[in-house]
Amino acid sequence: MREPGKNRLHGYEVGWFTLLLQMGVATGEDLRAAQARVTRAVIDRMAAQRRRRRPRRGRRED
Repeated sequence: MREPGKNRLHGYEVGWFTLLLQMGVATGEDLRAAQARVTRAVIDRMAAQRRRRRPRRGRRED
């Protein structure tokens, strides 16, 4: 999960994508697609955690 003090959804350090782009390892389009995949995975994981933590509503027995 997240490290204390970091206000980010993922563990990438600032400038990591820029470095890959400058080195010619990946294109801007590749990096945007990778960032979108990482973001989607984090959002899905957070939604799954929220569903697990949400109390289940059952029928009331009177």
